Amino acid sequence: MLLQSGETVTIRLDATLDNIQGLFCQYGTTAVLDMNGNDITFESNHNISIDNASLTLKDEGTITANGRVTIHCRGSLFVEDYVTIDGNWDAIVMEGDTDAERVNISGGTFNARGEGVNFYFSNEHASVTITGGTFSCDPSEYVDTENYSVTYNNDGTWTVSCNHNGSTHTNYIDFGNGTHGYTCTVCGKILNEKHSLKFTDIGEVTHTLTCTVCDSHVTEKHSYDENSECNCGAENLLVTTPNELLAAIEKGKHIKLGADIALDNTIYVESNVTIDLNEKTLSCNSTVLCIQPAGTVSISNGNIVSDGGTLINCGTLFIDNCTVTDATTALTNSEGLTNVTNSTLNGAISNYDGTMTLYEGVTLGVGTVNDYYVGLASYGGSIVCHFDPGNNLFTAYGNFDVTNNGDGTWTVTKAE
Repeated sequence: MLLQSGETVTIRLDATLDNIQGLFCQYGTTAVLDMNGNDITFESNHNISIDNASLTLKDEGTITANGRVTIHCRGSLFVEDYVTIDGNWDAIVMEGDTDAERVNISGGTFNARGEGVNFYFSNEHASVTITGGTFSCDPSEYVDTENYSVTYNNDGTWTVSCNHNGSTHTNYIDFGNGTHGYTCTVCGKILNEKHSLKFTDIGEVTHTLTCTVCDSHVTEKHSYDENSECNCGAENLLVTTPNELLAAIEKGKHIKLGADIALDNTIYVESNVTIDLNEKTLSCNSTVLCIQPAGTVSISNGNIVSDGGTLINCGTLFIDNCTVTDATTALTNSEGLTNVTNSTLNGAISNYDGTMTLYEGVTLGVGTVNDYYVGLASYGGSIVCHFDPGNNLFTAYGNFDVTNNGDGTWTVTKAE
């Protein structure tokens, strides 16, 4: 069979070629032989001949020679991954008398049986370059060992592989799930490895981990162990008395309640503070916390009880997984930003010229004085609900409009 220039021949079935058949690539031809998962067996020395031409072998398949030589190369041969060359004696013979004879191997398996060799040279000018593959003879002399390794497999074969050393990494891709990929500039392969993470920013509520290799980063909330420490170094201060709580809030600490705390007076917050109620109760006969414009409070996991307006927010307030109870107004947002998730609010909820957002999981409970102080009241600004507030409006002190925004949210505003 004569391979034509520019032609790709795809092997559709296993084939055995007899004494007068072979594959010939000659006279300026550039061709591709796609094994396509099939095998070719040659019964004689009429195997694959390359004469002043170029041939690429690709895809999975085995080329077997029962004669002496598998491939005669008097031109250029390129062998890609998965191809197997199985020679009865020598796998590839390099003949000719110029430097045009060259073999580039990036993968595959090469087996020279008997006393044969993978590469036999009758032309001292011929060259072999190996960047991958497995061989029945040591291929080290044809390998750039600065960028590639030759490993003996303890079974009479040697494997060549790229080192993928650090200096060759480029074009990092964040794959997510804690890994990134990079392209090796030597072999072109895309590889996957875990991020090498370190803490680069430790905030009051969150920390950021950044990969030292690809600069991918993730920001997450602190997670405290039994010693009230996060692995980023942040500490969760355990408090059990009103004075300890006040001191911790003034310093802007991460706080965890170790016992129920009953306050004598309102605490005014001007710092950035996180309070884990730890399934305890924080209470006061008047307002428990009044967050000032400069203050930010994240409070979670417990009960907040008062008899005079439980929480007043003029800054930024995040409430999660709490039950807030007051005889009159459980929550007041005054020109602040308030977000509530997964919580029960027992008492009236008032908004003054700020924005309050109540997410799914929020329950509007009952008041403690004849159910009088119950429902939503927006005297300015807006209350955005991620559920239909229905008739849960505090109409004793005004009239309010509810607007369906058409995106799964409703907005409560003062009626015109």
